[in-house]
Amino acid sequence: MFESLGHDCEVGLLQRRFGAEPLGLFRWGGTHIVRLIEALDNNFSGLGDEQYNSIVSISGLYYLEERRYGLSRHAHVRVDSGANVEELLKRQLEQTTLYLRFFRETLDDGLKVFAYKDLDNADPVVIVDLGRALRRHGPADLVVVHQHLRQGDAAEVERLNEHTWLARLDHFGGRPDRWDIAFDQWLFIMRAVLSQRLKPFTP
Repeated sequence: MFESLGHDCEVGLLQRRFGAEPLGLFRWGGTHIVRLIEALDNNFSGLGDEQYNSIVSISGLYYLEERRYGLSRHAHVRVDSGANVEELLKRQLEQTTLYLRFFRETLDDGLKVFAYKDLDNADPVVIVDLGRALRRHGPADLVVVHQHLRQGDAAEVERLNEHTWLARLDHFGGRPDRWDIAFDQWLFIMRAVLSQRLKPFTP
């Protein structure tokens, strides 16, 4: 019922924890919320173009680095694997084209809620802008998740409008080598959004 918009892998790992392995444009990466709005406003023009993309190595792993919209995504290949970087880039661009098609189809059908992990705690005005950018492509719902300023606070869900939610949880998972995901709080948020989704919005 949910599809990740990034900013990183946390929602993808949450899906894996519960046995779901969906293909997704942003499941293993992402970009800043403002750049994501820009990409939606431009219909992702140029996203899979080779001139905007390269393979980079970070902490022993290869990543696809996309400069048009600032997207970074795991290539799921280790640097010491002996992989050919040019061939890896070609495969990653083919995947981008495929994932983008799936993403557009998902926007069209309106069945999923898009979840964005926001490391920068964007203003609600920006969150509503992201929701509107999504809905220009189809009947999409959106939840943006922030981290509480204080650890130990309970998860919260606030409905900003008919199709957009702002949620807060105790803590984000952290770095890929030591993830500590607040699974129970993520589940609380997702269940709350799904429940409220079925009800009319009352400002």
